[in-house]
Amino acid sequence: MASTPTAVSAPGKVLLAGGYLVLDRDYTGLVFALDARIHVHVKPADSSSGAALNEILVSSPQFLGAAWAYRCRFVPGGGGVEVTESRVSASSNSGRNVFIETALSYALSYVTTLIPPNVESASIAILADNDYY
Repeated sequence: MASTPTAVSAPGKVLLAGGYLVLDRDYTGLVFALDARIHVHVKPADSSSGAALNEILVSSPQFLGAAWAYRCRFVPGGGGVEVTESRVSASSNSGRNVFIETALSYALSYVTTLIPPNVESASIAILADNDYY
């Protein structure tokens, strides 16, 4: 993870036709990009957050209680990064979020192929334009 704060965004999309079968090359679909965007802000976790070593804190401030904490572990033999929920925030009412676990695992597995494998504690905030919803 970066030791300096980083912000990125990506446009939203609407899958008008085709369903998620379009993930298979044998199928087609019709997708439109939106003006609405998802924004992600990643920064090193500060000591007051209570983050443990190699723990990633994820929050989505637009939703009440949307906060999760994950531990990261390198899988031997080039298996990437395994992400597991480490604790549930006392204020969280969202439960386990497999989507965030999977997205973190893929993103960290990719990033660690580009740079030396070192996952530091981080805080990630996910925000979206209101039009996205």
